[in-house]
Amino acid sequence: MPLEILNAQSRKLVLNVLEYFQNKKETTKENVSAIACAVEALKLSPRTISRIRHEGARDTMVSANRNAPKTRDLSDDVKSQIRSIIYTMTAKKDFITREKLREELKQKHVVDVCTTTLGLILKDLGCRFRKDNGRRALMEQPHIASKRIHFLREYMKNAVSVNSVSAQNWADCIDHTENLIRETWEREQILDCQVSPLVIHLNEDFSSEEDNSFSDTDD
Repeated sequence: MPLEILNAQSRKLVLNVLEYFQNKKETTKENVSAIACAVEALKLSPRTISRIRHEGARDTMVSANRNAPKTRDLSDDVKSQIRSIIYTMTAKKDFITREKLREELKQKHVVDVCTTTLGLILKDLGCRFRKDNGRRALMEQPHIASKRIHFLREYMKNAVSVNSVSAQNWADCIDHTENLIRETWEREQILDCQVSPLVIHLNEDFSSEEDNSFSDTDD
């Protein structure tokens, strides 16, 4: 029997008819094949209908996989936890491998991924494996390491500058600030007392004395 070629719209129609008869079978509990009913309704061969159903299921599976979020699309919190674990293992002089790091992340319930996906995650974090004495070691990329070193230096400089200030220095600084505020407040009050109030008359029918009080003529 020659192979029947159907366009996309016709295949969609076949899938809709199959779905209709399948739902009807589940509703009525009839022991009737959905494919047999579709063959009778569409006048197509069972082989063609079975092939279209198989292709439709496969296309649906591929579409679902493409729409699924990537495992490497992690939140900033998870990325920070991964960095923290890497720095902790480095401080302990542990030789970090993909498998060892993957097990550590899995045990701490941070993320559970395969080694290939972990490699992509590490690349996103600015890390990569390089050969060191014949072994592949995890290292930060140069620009990431430079930024981290700069941050740590600034952090230590600020920490030392704050620690060098004693409690008495803080108290003296507070007293000096309070004195400046009080002196400014007192000076503004004195200026307010020295300035005469300006009276503006809104009523047009005011007395001649008030009118003459602003006169520049000498009587």
